[in-house]
Amino acid sequence: MSLVGNRYIQANDPGAVGVGYQWLDTDTSLLYERNGSNTAWVQVYNTNQTNGGLLPQTGGSVTGAITGTTGWAPSDNPNFATAAKIAGQNIATVNYVNQQVSSFNDVLSAKISQAIAATTSSINTNANIAKSGQGAKLNGYFSPKQNYPQTSTTGDAAVTALDPIPLPYYPDSGGQAQESDCIWIGTMALSASDRNQFSSRVVDNSVSGKSWISIFYQTATNRVYKSYLYQGSDSSFGTNFTFTSMGMNWLIFAVNSSQ
Repeated sequence: MSLVGNRYIQANDPGAVGVGYQWLDTDTSLLYERNGSNTAWVQVYNTNQTNGGLLPQTGGSVTGAITGTTGWAPSDNPNFATAAKIAGQNIATVNYVNQQVSSFNDVLSAKISQAIAATTSSINTNANIAKSGQGAKLNGYFSPKQNYPQTSTTGDAAVTALDPIPLPYYPDSGGQAQESDCIWIGTMALSASDRNQFSSRVVDNSVSGKSWISIFYQTATNRVYKSYLYQGSDSSFGTNFTFTSMGMNWLIFAVNSSQ
C-alpha cells in the first residue's frame, strides 16, 4: 500500500479508509474517490485520457447514449422533463400542433359561417338557367301550318310561317328570359301525328327534266321561322316551284346575364 497525501496508489482496493480519500488503481489507471458514507469508491477520472476522459467545456465528442431519468432524454424513450428548446424557442409537440390546428379550424368555421350569414344574395346557378320546353310550346315542337304542297311563282310567299318561338322562363318564378340571353338550335321535323297529316312529294317532271329538292328554314320576322321543302325541275325553273310546309324542333336555353 502506498499513500501519498490522501491518495492511495496501488492495484488493490485499500478498503474503507475514510471519506474523501482517493485511490488510483495502477492496473486500470482509473482514479476513485471514497463516497460521503465511506461505503464505496466512485470513479472520478481516467489518468490515461485527456481531461481525464471528461468532456471539455468547448468542443469534444460523446459516444453512446446519454442516459438519465431527470432533465435528460434517454435514447430509447425521449421524454424531456421540461420543454426542449432550439435557439431559445420551445420545440412544438404533437399535442401542441393538434391544439393549434383545432383552434384554427374553429376560427375558420366561424368566419365562414359569418360570411355566409352576411351574404345578401343566394348562390343558385340552376335558378339562373332557363330551359327549353317552357311557355306555349311545352315540348319544343312546332307543327307545320299547311297540309298540302303550295305551288308558287313568287318564292316562299306561299308558305305560312310557324308560330313565334316563345322565350323560356327561369325557374323559381325567375321571370321570362331576355332574347339576348337565349341560344337556340333548330332542326326541321315532323311529329308522329303530323306525318299522317302532312306529306310532301317530288314532282314527276318530263323525261328530259331533272327533279331536285331542297330543305330550308329561314327567318320571317323576329323569332318567327318558315320551314319548308322546296321542289322543282330544270324544266319548271323560274316558273313553278312547290313549297311544302314542315315543322321544327327547337332546343332553347338562356343564362341570366344580370347575375
